[in-house]
Amino acid sequence: MAARLAVEEGRRLLAELNEGKSVSVAWSTPQLATRAEFKGISEPVVRQAFRLDASKVPVYAAVENLQAGYTLVRVSAVKEAAELPPERVE
Repeated sequence: MAARLAVEEGRRLLAELNEGKSVSVAWSTPQLATRAEFKGISEPVVRQAFRLDASKVPVYAAVENLQAGYTLVRVSAVKEAAELPPERVE
């Protein structure tokens, strides 16, 4: 029951964020993630973050998790990666 309620509340908050409304969310400290390194962030959250169109930030999404309920994702900045060595590009 609690997980279902968390999902419902998360979906409501996500809809309001995507409409540009101001909502009260206790966001965690911003974290830097790359496709190869994302310490402290679950893999489904990182995958969802990299699917977003971050041409205009902030941008929001969510991930449903059966154990933790519902995770809201906010991408607030995008940094270009350092140049990769040729062997890593492939």
